Amino acid sequence: MAIYGIDLGTTNSLLGLGDKLLTGLVPSIVDLKTKEVGADEKQNPNAVRSFKVDISMGLEGTLSVKASSEVLKELKRQAGLNGRIKAVITVPADFDDSQRKATARAAELADIDVVALVNEPTAAALYITKGKKEVAVVFDLGGGTFDVSVIDSRFGNYDVQHSAGDPRCGGDDLDKLIVKFFSKQGKFQLFRLDKNAMLKLQLLATDTKIRMQKERKKFDVNLREFGGEVISFTPTIYVQLMKQAFMKCITLMHRVINSSIEVGTKYNVVLVGGSTRCPYLREWITKELGQEPVPLTYDPDKAVAYGAALYADMYDKGEIEQMVSDVTKALSIGLQDGTAKIVIPENSKVPIEEEVMLCNPVEASELVVSLYQGNSGIVANNSYIGTLKYDYGKLQPPKRGTVFVTVTVTLSGIVKLSCKELMKPAVVKELVVD
Repeated sequence: MAIYGIDLGTTNSLLGLGDKLLTGLVPSIVDLKTKEVGADEKQNPNAVRSFKVDISMGLEGTLSVKASSEVLKELKRQAGLNGRIKAVITVPADFDDSQRKATARAAELADIDVVALVNEPTAAALYITKGKKEVAVVFDLGGGTFDVSVIDSRFGNYDVQHSAGDPRCGGDDLDKLIVKFFSKQGKFQLFRLDKNAMLKLQLLATDTKIRMQKERKKFDVNLREFGGEVISFTPTIYVQLMKQAFMKCITLMHRVINSSIEVGTKYNVVLVGGSTRCPYLREWITKELGQEPVPLTYDPDKAVAYGAALYADMYDKGEIEQMVSDVTKALSIGLQDGTAKIVIPENSKVPIEEEVMLCNPVEASELVVSLYQGNSGIVANNSYIGTLKYDYGKLQPPKRGTVFVTVTVTLSGIVKLSCKELMKPAVVKELVVD
């Protein structure tokens, strides 16, 4: 059975096979009532986009799981695929275990067997640097998420050195700032607008952003429909808003480069994601790094999808574990005193398995192990993933039992916990996620 590659994006989604895309850009927009995918936002107040940033296995992520499944079904329909299929699906590099499992759950609802989840910048690098031996900094800025990764292909494979991101930063943030600018300069209040008017204003902000990126000159924006005035929108204003929206992306980019690329090492900067079409952003990155990004001889909206299809082809041929290495976020176990014990350090190569010994500080019939994502030595500063409860056994009295806890991260970034006592078989459980 063929294995397809899918870019399940926050703005647009695509499906491919081998070196071809089988669909065009499918807007990641879903009518919550009719389940129509790609619904016209201008005409439909029930249409929701960029829902993927909220996806998780928790109750709050249920809606996004269902919406994502509808987008995946639409991709299959447009590609002429019936029945159950196998696929590789891309996810933001910063997605945690709950978000990755929720993505797999959405695929299951769409009759898709997920053979692997691949980080978006890794997929993009596979496509753009194919056949090249270089160090690449992949700057991936879409509508709702941001990732930056350093990938080394100098020695024939694709070795991810460092990866970081923000699952809630993207082009939508710039749109929101433009909306606020309209309100302030146009002298009208947002809370007075009904749902339809607010939707129109948001679309006007997006259109204004795109127009400025193309024309790069001053023009007027008529806000009378919203109770405002006609205002001027200039390149200077646009750049100020853009820098406010994306400053954390630039800061994160510097941190990743400084921590993973030795001084003097040459590297190329690869821009992917629809938001990187902005010439002002490209100029800003050039100034920050002192070098031009790789020329846009590729479509930044489709690079991740092409990479996903290529990854799927390599997976099908059994080449992935030899050709591609990815990294994980830091994983730690919470201790009763509120501190966190790092089990797997940030940017460790996956797949990986690490073992740590824990002991109950008081007598008890079970040991509770809680797993967190993050580098902090304080539990409260990290993100909760899930809990495993190890039962010492009904026939045993409460005790201060010593248990070996194993944390495993698969190539797809899925996390598992297992516990065992010395001289006893392992007890393996999936994480219990709140």
